[in-house]
Amino acid sequence: MFDAPNFEVNLPATLQQASFYTEDPFTIFELENFVDDAFYADLVADVAKRQDFDRVFTGKGDKKKFSLGGHNIADMEDCPFKTFVTFFLSQSFFDWFAKTHLPHFEVKGKAVHVYDKTDPDMIAKVENRDPETATETFYNTEVHYSSIQTGGFIPPHTDSPKKRLSLVFYLPSDPVDPAMAENLGTVFYKPSKGKTSWQRFQSGLLNEKATAKFHDKHTPAHITKFRPNTCAGFIKSDVSWHAVAPNAYDYDRRAIVINILEM
Repeated sequence: MFDAPNFEVNLPATLQQASFYTEDPFTIFELENFVDDAFYADLVADVAKRQDFDRVFTGKGDKKKFSLGGHNIADMEDCPFKTFVTFFLSQSFFDWFAKTHLPHFEVKGKAVHVYDKTDPDMIAKVENRDPETATETFYNTEVHYSSIQTGGFIPPHTDSPKKRLSLVFYLPSDPVDPAMAENLGTVFYKPSKGKTSWQRFQSGLLNEKATAKFHDKHTPAHITKFRPNTCAGFIKSDVSWHAVAPNAYDYDRRAIVINILEM
């Protein structure tokens, strides 16, 4: 059994207390020293060896990912990644999310954390509610690790319309040089001078033609560098455009993404 006596996640009481915080052009933040250094080393080694991806974004960057949630975490062996995910599936993390993120969104009634999105009773409860008289809003957490290898990238997008939290935890085994850290980081965009930002609350990954048009109207506002033990986050909106540039290195860009979605 994997033992992690020093495991603790560094979460600020408010997003304004993050290592980096801005509201221009939308809320973006960074959390440094996200976990204990010893646990971080174990987690990096664990995720680096994993190849059991369950989805590849073929034709749109070729990012690979494997997802874990309350519906399948029991099937995973004890390991650093499972320990990490277990915390983010917990009620205590959901309470932090509700305090720091939900005020930015419309919530009908009580916010309810759904641990297992495949539970038949919960599925029926969500499907049978009346949107006009609902007294509860349901949320599910998903955590995945990803791999972006040489040439891989993530096109500009604002995220799923159901997304309410998105954290990206970078997993380099050692510090990388500044140029590499910037290339492998997350790019957040603002409209170019004299231009108006595209406003899309629902935005999948842009194709090549749309990406070229996007870059004609937008410029980087902030780049969160690919640094050890650093987590990047933002508040989803209709202008929360972000991307990962094509990986220019012979290097596997590994990261863990924590998502909470409204059901």
